[in-house]
Amino acid sequence: MAKPGKKNKTAAKAPVDLYQYAPWLLILLALICYLPVLSLDLTQLDDTVFINDKHDFISHFGNIPKAFRQGCFNEKDIYYRPVLLVYFILLYPFTSAKSIAIFHFGSIVFHILNVLLLRKLLEILTGNKKQSFWLAAFFCMHPALTMAVAWIPGINDLLLTTFALGYFLTLLRIAESGKWKDIGLNLLFLLLALFTKESGAFLPFGGFLLLWYKDRKSTRLNSSHSSVSRMPSSA
Repeated sequence: MAKPGKKNKTAAKAPVDLYQYAPWLLILLALICYLPVLSLDLTQLDDTVFINDKHDFISHFGNIPKAFRQGCFNEKDIYYRPVLLVYFILLYPFTSAKSIAIFHFGSIVFHILNVLLLRKLLEILTGNKKQSFWLAAFFCMHPALTMAVAWIPGINDLLLTTFALGYFLTLLRIAESGKWKDIGLNLLFLLLALFTKESGAFLPFGGFLLLWYKDRKSTRLNSSHSSVSRMPSSA
């Protein structure tokens, strides 16, 4: 018989919740998948247009306001993507004649940010940390995203994804609390998305579907709880 006052050394320890390290595991996974792209060079496609042909434009911070008054590829271009031009202007000082790795590094950073934001959004929608982690991990290493991360102009899609996820997350917070801070952030993310790519115009429609899904799920959950509470208790 164990002596009083002494702890039982054979007592089982509580299992470690690995999902509390989910953000770090996802960051590590993204780095393993995409660090090799840092050594990639230009493909002589659109990346050459932005980095070489538009060298004089992206090499001056003073051109940031001008980016909002012209097209993406030239002044009269129909594609209006000023945030993309500003991105190249901000990162240009970190390049050299022998290295453009900073542009690839920026893509990796935004991809990691998107993976973490997606995990957060899925966790809110499903309430399941395990499923959210594995779905985010699948998104992180899916080959369909290779071009967006490894090809320098693909940063446009990564930026749009970041602003879209920020828009959806703040929209859910507005539905819960309605704080002015969240409303301001929501409008900011929408504006940045519109200035990044034309498809950002569809975000309000996506937000409507998101709120509809969240409301429908909450209604079903409340209905289920009500049914259980009305069940007669056994004698």
